[in-house]
Amino acid sequence: MNELTIKIILICFLLVSTAGISFAISENNNLENRDIYVDSSYRGYSDGTAEHPFQSFQTAIDAAESEDNIYVFGGIYEEIITVDKHLNLWGGIEGSESIITSNDDVRYTMKITADNVEIQDFIFTDQNKVKTSPIGALISVQSENVAITSNQFYETDSYGIHIDETASGTVLNGNTINNTMFGIVVESSDTNDIFNNEIYQCEDSGIRLENTAENRLYDNTIYDCSKAILASYCLGLNITNNEFYNIGYAGMLLQSCQQVIVRENNVYDNPGTGLYLTSDFCTISENNFESNLRGIILGGNNNNIYQNQFTFCEGSGIFAQDNSSQNTFYNNHIENNDYGLYLTQFCNKNTIAHNNFINNDENVFCSYSLFNSWISNYWDDWDGNLWYIINCEPKFLRFFNIDFNPVKTPYNIAFDTV
Repeated sequence: MNELTIKIILICFLLVSTAGISFAISENNNLENRDIYVDSSYRGYSDGTAEHPFQSFQTAIDAAESEDNIYVFGGIYEEIITVDKHLNLWGGIEGSESIITSNDDVRYTMKITADNVEIQDFIFTDQNKVKTSPIGALISVQSENVAITSNQFYETDSYGIHIDETASGTVLNGNTINNTMFGIVVESSDTNDIFNNEIYQCEDSGIRLENTAENRLYDNTIYDCSKAILASYCLGLNITNNEFYNIGYAGMLLQSCQQVIVRENNVYDNPGTGLYLTSDFCTISENNFESNLRGIILGGNNNNIYQNQFTFCEGSGIFAQDNSSQNTFYNNHIENNDYGLYLTQFCNKNTIAHNNFINNDENVFCSYSLFNSWISNYWDDWDGNLWYIINCEPKFLRFFNIDFNPVKTPYNIAFDTV
């Protein structure tokens, strides 16, 4: 083979390789995420471009491929929508409101069945009250790793947002929800993050969770509801750094839960109870309970309640229901309440240690309770002689409820709430 033949073969090889690379690049460019546009007011030929947008939100979804972006101009979209692809959905284009509603009585106005969907800057409403299902929702998440951010949900007799048992890893961030039956409902769904939402004027609860594990609720503001948070049969729920006020029944109602963390919440100015805890093995720490009917109603066992502040509660700072036993109350500041701590019948084997009891109408009262450990608390009404005897009924039980080493000065208890 001569030199010229070799050169010709090399040149042909390079040309074929270059063509292959160009074809691959061209194919890859064709697979890039598309931008699809929707405008309900547009009339004319539609192909989903910005110049010729689709009129229907669902039409755009049906025409899209996985990972496409759909941009929705302002307008009213009276549709029943199913999102069954991995899409990014953006409303409020050009600063106008993209309103999603339906004139049909359906359970869910929007249903998300695909994973990894993102939806942002929409308004969902049933302001005409067409939806009659008490377990319906403006939006239902039925898939994994869905992000719902900076949307508004209002005016429905059902749920604002529903997280189904088939969902997990949902992120709800920066949404506003009001005038619903329940703001957010999480059913048998785990590892969801609900944060930085404003929820108000819900007829029942701002957030309801049932039979869930390892969900996190933080940095939310909830007010003007019957209950801010209602949780039943939940494991490992984390409620941190939220603000609850003007709640009619209970800021947090935790029923039959275990290993819940309630930390650094600001619970104040509630006609009802700050925390109603009928659960076991929970940790309640560094919260501010101020100006509630009661700070905490406790109806559980083996809970650790420490470094909280209970002030200006009309009923009691802490009210322990019958048979609440083996709980620890440590390093709490309890001041200016009707009762500081009230133990009802058979609240036995609790530990009350290193707390401040200051300027309560009655610092402590217990009824038919035995074997509690009272350890080195500060009592502003202690006369300084030997021990501090707890006020009990019947009176002979006072011999079983004594702080043998009360301290002379209050503890310096630091708080870091919202």
